[in-house]
Amino acid sequence: MRRLVFVLPLLAFLGLAAVFKWGLGHDPRVLPSQLIDRPVPEMALPPLPGRPADSGLATADLKGRVSLVNIFGSWCIACVQEHPTLVQLKKAGIVPIHGIDWRDDPAEGAKWLTKNGDPYERVGADPAPGRAAIDFGVTGAPETFVVDKNGVIRYKHIGPITPEVWKTTLLPIIQEPEQMRRLGFALALALTAAVPAFAADPSEMLKDPALERRAEKLGKELRCLVCQSESIEDSNADLAKDLRIIVREQIQAGASDEQVKKFVVDRYGDYVLLKPPFKATTLVLWVGPFTLLALGLAAVWAFYRRRTGPGAPAQPAPLTEAEKRRLDALLKEDK
Repeated sequence: MRRLVFVLPLLAFLGLAAVFKWGLGHDPRVLPSQLIDRPVPEMALPPLPGRPADSGLATADLKGRVSLVNIFGSWCIACVQEHPTLVQLKKAGIVPIHGIDWRDDPAEGAKWLTKNGDPYERVGADPAPGRAAIDFGVTGAPETFVVDKNGVIRYKHIGPITPEVWKTTLLPIIQEPEQMRRLGFALALALTAAVPAFAADPSEMLKDPALERRAEKLGKELRCLVCQSESIEDSNADLAKDLRIIVREQIQAGASDEQVKKFVVDRYGDYVLLKPPFKATTLVLWVGPFTLLALGLAAVWAFYRRRTGPGAPAQPAPLTEAEKRRLDALLKEDK
């Protein structure tokens, strides 16, 4: 039992470390949807004020072609973030986008679209309590569903649609012919200019898709020294932009991936690598956590040994009867 008392704190620490590791690596936006591979729910939503009477959204409107159903609201701050991307998608004409104005005053939703641009082919008003959105299993806005030509939900994206999300997630799901693939890649470059908070702008990107993919992969491995927790490919810092340009210049000049990394490391050190190599100068990064754990275990072991080992202080002997009577007498005198 006494051993268990000393082991429990260590087990608790290891358990917490495992939980934190899972939590830091887990994307809370990636949630399962019960509607994947199931038909869209039955609905017949009226249009927003000012739109044609037949421009509402019903279940039948989601059959015959692949489409996106986007949940938005004039109250939604993140919807403002993704809206330029949706507008660019509409201009490209790759896939029809339908909207559900969720938990919103329809008049306010109409004003919001007039102000920010209307990327939707059809929009249905779904004021509180938002029954249509609940039928879709919506947990917040924005959310977007990919619906196939048979009216079956194939994918659910939680959060704003960014150029990166469009290029790497949504487009591969909806694309079919090679022509659409090329068009989607070109659109992804154009979208970057529309929402500069994500990825490089077209002036930075290489015309050769294979070289551009190499540059993006390398950029994901290099740390932004301003943000420190982001890669240069994800950062908007001026230094990150400069490094992105330099990486692409190096690749276009024929440098290998290792040569590009060496070029950057020679100027900023191993810290610029999000995964630094195992060598003397980075030893503390790799060995430090394990060393601290070993020291903690050694401290627990030493404390336990000192309390229970051969050199541990002997427990005091119990009082004799004479000593007890003397102690009682002394206590009575004090009173």
